Amino acid sequence: MRCEICKQNEATVSINHVAEGQVAKLNICESCAAQKGLNLQMAVPLLTDMILGLGGKKDAAKDAAEKKCPVCRMKRSEFRKTSLLGCAACYDAFADEVSSFLESMQKGSLHKGKVPTGQRISLELVELQKSLHKAVHEQDFERAAQLRDQMQDLKLRRRKLSVVEG
Repeated sequence: MRCEICKQNEATVSINHVAEGQVAKLNICESCAAQKGLNLQMAVPLLTDMILGLGGKKDAAKDAAEKKCPVCRMKRSEFRKTSLLGCAACYDAFADEVSSFLESMQKGSLHKGKVPTGQRISLELVELQKSLHKAVHEQDFERAAQLRDQMQDLKLRRRKLSVVEG
């Protein structure tokens, strides 16, 4: 793939920017990256600092008073540079930093994980049942009929799933 800036060299640097659910991708060569001021050797620590909003110059007093993990003695600045924690206790020691880091990398700080299909269908049925009651209460019978049909489809899928699993 060619560099999207100079259109001559091979693109070796890929920059992805996510904003409001939209992803913008830029593929450039190392030369154009350097011309734009991107230091590839410092990219990970710089990006971590930008994400966490922890950039800035250090002074000796700050370095001495820097937060450390009480178990492994890892410094906050080390976490900022590597985005890696030293031990389980680091999660508590750097809770604010970890939380802001996770929230910037994903939607929120709560990991929901995958839900088994049968359980997901049951959860959808509960939500559809609530919507159905609301539609009936509001006398929106057309919407109620649609919800009823969706619920029947889900129940059929759940039965088929239980036959396959059983």
